[in-house]
Amino acid sequence: MAAAGAAFTSPSSALAAAQSPFKLSIITDEISYDFDHACAVASKDFGLRWVALRALWGRSVIDLNPDDVSRARAILRKYDLRVSEIAGPLFKVDWPGAPRSRFSAKQNFAKADFAHQHNVLSKCLALAQQFNTDQIRCFDFWRLDDIPPHRAAIDDLLHTASEATAKQGIILMVENDFECNTATAPEAARLLGAVPGLMLNWDPATLTLCLRKRKRARAVRSGWMTISRLSGSNRGWLVKN
Repeated sequence: MAAAGAAFTSPSSALAAAQSPFKLSIITDEISYDFDHACAVASKDFGLRWVALRALWGRSVIDLNPDDVSRARAILRKYDLRVSEIAGPLFKVDWPGAPRSRFSAKQNFAKADFAHQHNVLSKCLALAQQFNTDQIRCFDFWRLDDIPPHRAAIDDLLHTASEATAKQGIILMVENDFECNTATAPEAARLLGAVPGLMLNWDPATLTLCLRKRKRARAVRSGWMTISRLSGSNRGWLVKN
């Protein structure tokens, strides 16, 4: 890991990041909860021009107050960085009317329950405007042992949310997560087909976690190695075996 980090912070890697056709970005709290330090590393060491906002100063992005937002914007200007997405915990909650997911019990970062997700979405939309980004991340609710009885209703809600964000010029992106109802590529492809306008924020680490839980041969046979529609400015289709 240290060697990989050193390689990424080399001048050649920084140049490659600057010349990439993609908007390369990093979630700042994966560097540090100290937002100024995280932005300094992203800009100066990694050569990035974009960052994603999930947690700043130990607080979820949706818990930032107006002073926090002003302070964060000043730091972004200081390092000439722009925000690629608001990476809040939207829809990372239990689905109502279904048995509680075995994954939700061990989490404590998403304080708002299902009844307050409209407030979370409103907050994310406001933050997207304040940070001048057109992308909001969401999830597909904590994973259920028996998804089919609830799948159509979940799709309908995601469709409603996607339409609401689109009216404000914002793209709603669902991130695959092995603890949520959309984890694998086939599940992601099905969801994208069922919910027009919804985009995919593909997390390859989720694939790695899934493959650890199942034999690789079985994963390949079931199509887990196929990556579906991507989000961002370079959207398209990428198939990988």
